[in-house]
Amino acid sequence: MMTRMTTKFCAAFCEWAAFPGGIHRPDAKRWTNPSMKPNPSKFRMKTTFPSIITALSVLSVVLAPISALATTIARRYLIDWKFLGQGICRAVFTRTAVFRIFGLLLGASAASAQEPIIDTSAVRSNALKVLTPLSNKMPGAENDSAALVSLGKNLYFEKRLSVNKSQSCNTCHPVDNGQPGADNQSTSLGALGKRGSRHSPTTLNAGFQFAQFWDGRADNLTEQAKGPILNHMEMAMTSDTEAVDRLKGDQEYPRRFAEAFSGQKDPLTFENAALAIAAFERTLITHDRLDDFLKGQDSALTSTEVKGLNTFLTIGCTTCHYGPLLGGNSYRKMGLIAPYANQNDIGRAAVTKRDDDKFQFKVPTLRNVALTGPYFHDGSTVTLQEAVRTMAKLQLGLQLSAAQEQDLVTFLRCLTGRGITSHVSIEAPEEALNPNGVVPQSHAQGSQNAPSDQAAVKKQIRPLRN
Repeated sequence: MMTRMTTKFCAAFCEWAAFPGGIHRPDAKRWTNPSMKPNPSKFRMKTTFPSIITALSVLSVVLAPISALATTIARRYLIDWKFLGQGICRAVFTRTAVFRIFGLLLGASAASAQEPIIDTSAVRSNALKVLTPLSNKMPGAENDSAALVSLGKNLYFEKRLSVNKSQSCNTCHPVDNGQPGADNQSTSLGALGKRGSRHSPTTLNAGFQFAQFWDGRADNLTEQAKGPILNHMEMAMTSDTEAVDRLKGDQEYPRRFAEAFSGQKDPLTFENAALAIAAFERTLITHDRLDDFLKGQDSALTSTEVKGLNTFLTIGCTTCHYGPLLGGNSYRKMGLIAPYANQNDIGRAAVTKRDDDKFQFKVPTLRNVALTGPYFHDGSTVTLQEAVRTMAKLQLGLQLSAAQEQDLVTFLRCLTGRGITSHVSIEAPEEALNPNGVVPQSHAQGSQNAPSDQAAVKKQIRPLRN
């Protein structure tokens, strides 16, 4: 008698715990008989929102402590445990919006509970071992006079320094109107409608780098400024003498060169023109929220950005991207672990003639990287996320998770500067807006070979704010 009462009590208790709303079935009195095989499809559940909440509470609080006892009783007295299991599953997985939403909330709570806590101070401490805030002045800027910088600005926007007066430095490295010093094309279009073989890097913060151009063939900004003017694929002037003659033909340039290079007998020279352009470029400095964070401001970065920075520091990115620019201070082989797809450009080896330098390129700065795509020396990669994925695979031999990729991209976007801190206006001089020259057809209407990535890149960037 006691055995039968115990069995019925346990069965009734489990039914109440699992289905507080009640299960209505015609054979309720026969469910403890192991010879009977009730069909759960015959049963109909009546559940209400309060009963659902009660069921969840009872299942989590009550059933857990008595699971061992219930199992023992079920095994000893042959309670039809399979049926109970089927019934419970029917209750738990009832196809209602309430259960689905509740399940999502539980999942989110569990994920949040498992999310590791990032120690902001520790991340900053580790970051300062390899990264530093950007300085307010570039090397050499202490010798630049206001007259020299002003002259350099005019020359930076001067289209008469191209063979057909159609291009200036600002054409491929635009800095006016909040632009990031790069034209967002895979390779830039030259004055004669031809494209170069390499992506135009940004001129913002360029003077902090240890060398110029992807292959480091110029030691400083002055040497770099001379290159595009005489390059037949770019501004295509036939000689430095031709460039100087054009400047001497202007009413203002002789006076301004004399002012900027006072004491020189013949100040208007090609060398001095390059010196002036370099002086202007030394004013193109951008600071961002990473600088604030490194200086001790915890609120400068969001928790996700701090997490991305921590990932950046721990998976090996700082092997190449270190220092104030997060790059720009070393050469590295493109395709260190796995070969890069483009094997035509041998990089620095073309300059040094050494086999050891094959596929070596200057590591680019990551400052403003979200604005300066497409990426890599050939501009082959449009999105920042794809660039992160490619670098992890080719340089580190890593297959990043989707979460790691997103964290890194989020961090890299915080490197976008608040604006150019130049003490001179960055907008184009009025005389540079309407030069006396002929714009080639390829510039007026766009080249048929122009890459289609420019629009895609500009969708993911926002302009710098001065």
